[in-house]
Amino acid sequence: MQCVRRLVPSVVKYSTRMYNPARFFGVEMTFKANGEDVEVECDAGENLFEVAVGNDVEVKNSCNGGGTCGECWMVFPKDVFDKLPKAGETEQGLLKKMGAPALARLSCQVKTCECMSGKTIEVPLPK
Repeated sequence: MQCVRRLVPSVVKYSTRMYNPARFFGVEMTFKANGEDVEVECDAGENLFEVAVGNDVEVKNSCNGGGTCGECWMVFPKDVFDKLPKAGETEQGLLKKMGAPALARLSCQVKTCECMSGKTIEVPLPK
């Protein structure tokens, strides 16, 4: 009987989380890719590359988000860019090598944050 009592609350919590239409994700942003706006919702702290790819946004890359190719750069609004942690030396070198604009970061090296809510992040066209 104790097993049943312990099991029921966990099932209730699980189903409430899964089917609650009022679930707040924390970050609602837009990717501008291939001339289309793709609105996404995610939790703060998620890997930006994975969020984009997981929402069918085509992101140029050859290392699958490993941080070695420098191809997955995205351009951020200035106010968001200024709030992101500074890029490391390796990332800065890859961005320079790829000819990325000043407000660009590698999406695989960026975690989503609440400062991205309501903002549009530009994704360059894959070549």
